[in-house]
Amino acid sequence: MKKIRLFFTAMVLLIFSVAVSAQNITVTGTVSDESGAAVAGAGVLLKGNNTVYTMTDNAGQYRISVPANGTLTVNCLGYQDAEVNVAGQSVINIVLVEDKQMLEETIVVAYGTATKSSFTGSAAMVKSEAIEKKISANVTNALAGTTPGVQIISGSGDPTNSSPTIRIRGIGSMSASNSPLIVVDGMPYEGAISDINPNDVESMSVLKDASASAIYGHRGANGVILITTKKASSGDAQVKFDARFGVNSRLIPQYDVISDPAEYYETYYKMMYNQYYYAGHTSAESYAYADKYLFDQNNGGLGY
Repeated sequence: MKKIRLFFTAMVLLIFSVAVSAQNITVTGTVSDESGAAVAGAGVLLKGNNTVYTMTDNAGQYRISVPANGTLTVNCLGYQDAEVNVAGQSVINIVLVEDKQMLEETIVVAYGTATKSSFTGSAAMVKSEAIEKKISANVTNALAGTTPGVQIISGSGDPTNSSPTIRIRGIGSMSASNSPLIVVDGMPYEGAISDINPNDVESMSVLKDASASAIYGHRGANGVILITTKKASSGDAQVKFDARFGVNSRLIPQYDVISDPAEYYETYYKMMYNQYYYAGHTSAESYAYADKYLFDQNNGGLGY
């Protein structure tokens, strides 16, 4: 009996502790960077529940109501995400670490390269890793769905279409060309972009505004696509093999067709009869019309 009593007492204490830890508490604090400067506009949210969130003010301060046993996730552009366990604390100051990899990422522009942190124009970059994930023989498909403001329009459903239409930020002229300028390794490219092997492309940059493409003058008015091909590198020789296969099938099933000549003539005769009969003529007149029409057309070349 004594053991049963102790067991129930332990269960009650456990349930009570869980209930207490699950209660919401108000957490306040400051979000700053490694230098101690306040980080404004940082998002503070409850991990696992995107509906419970807040943002820091100009002084980097925040206030949020979360469970005492919850976890706070803090994110801000240019900084690495941070996670902090609440653990019943009402005041939590958070320090964000600068994401140097993102800030130092280089992007190819008209006049060379620039870091993302220093570049002020409008451009987008697609690297070889993203191109390799796209199963396509056309390098332009790497831009579809990955580059904002770029439209890839195919004239047909043929995946090997050699001349897709590329539009950067819509149509710029009603009478002149709207195609962007394509530059491969610093030289304007006049051939079909589909002739470029996607496996040879190191990166593609899309320059979308006037400041980024000013060096090309009026030729860059519709935007510029800069393609950088892969270069040789020192080291041991590497052999890569890439094979893909697929199966195509008709979305619409193949319907039955008339293959018997006698059935074809009979069906055609019924069509001509119905056409004349439902136009207001008698049955005899309709039969006569169908006979004459079929006879005349057959003598004139109608046949199966």
